[in-house]
Amino acid sequence: MTEMEKQVMFRMAVKLVEYGIIEQDKEAENLVQWFLLSSRIKENNAEIRELMKNYKETELQAREGVKEALKRNQEICRRRDELYHQQNDLKGTVYKLEQELNR
Repeated sequence: MTEMEKQVMFRMAVKLVEYGIIEQDKEAENLVQWFLLSSRIKENNAEIRELMKNYKETELQAREGVKEALKRNQEICRRRDELYHQQNDLKGTVYKLEQELNR
């Protein structure tokens, strides 16, 4: 799927939710929710990769005893852990939606 297709699908899903078009159809609502949650998971994964890249860039300085770098790395790790917990919650919700869609 191209980036443009993803953007169009995301905007369409937001509009469906915004205007309440999917309220009568539970399957449509689950499909939209699945799409939105999957998009959020992908965004979180991208942010985690960026955080780990930043961590690796400052890791050498941290080993040399630079306190600022160590504090920054601790903040990066804290944020990464928050995102991992959020990912697990999102994946659990997606799993429940997938189970409901498969019925």
